[in-house]
Amino acid sequence: MMVWQRHARAVVALIGIGTAAGVYLTFGERRHASRRLEGAQLPPQVTVESTNAELERVAGIDPKYRVRADRLTTYDDGSTRGVGVTIEAPNRDGRHFVVSARESYVAKGNSDIELTESIDLREDDGFGLKTDKATFNQGTGIARAAVVVARCLRAADLSHDAGARAVSIRSAVRAKARG
Repeated sequence: MMVWQRHARAVVALIGIGTAAGVYLTFGERRHASRRLEGAQLPPQVTVESTNAELERVAGIDPKYRVRADRLTTYDDGSTRGVGVTIEAPNRDGRHFVVSARESYVAKGNSDIELTESIDLREDDGFGLKTDKATFNQGTGIARAAVVVARCLRAADLSHDAGARAVSIRSAVRAKARG
């Protein structure tokens, strides 16, 4: 055996011993699973929760509406609940209006929309409407609100039919014009 072969054997033996020592040292006691995260956990039926959310729907280059919310929670059935919601609809038949509410519920596919608590509708021509509960059905195009206080009208039941472009008021309590 030549001298270089002895040196090669020694190097290979040292590498083998070093590798075996490294493997031995890396194995240790089994680590315990990490703790669960502390803080608020989402319920299992919640798929998405957003804070300071903003949603915009456009047709071509024109925005149809914008939705802003302090918090939006989407569930596995496709429905969405919102807190601190503002809906802005620019250029709806030449009108621009903004609706704000403390809470909202939207069924799957936007078929039914319900706004609750401190609902305030403002149109750019100065029309204003306040109520505590309002609903909108996409299929019928009818919006309904109970106990409405408008700028010049107080009504117990009001409905708006978008298809017929009509507003019907049941049991008007008082109507007065402000000059």
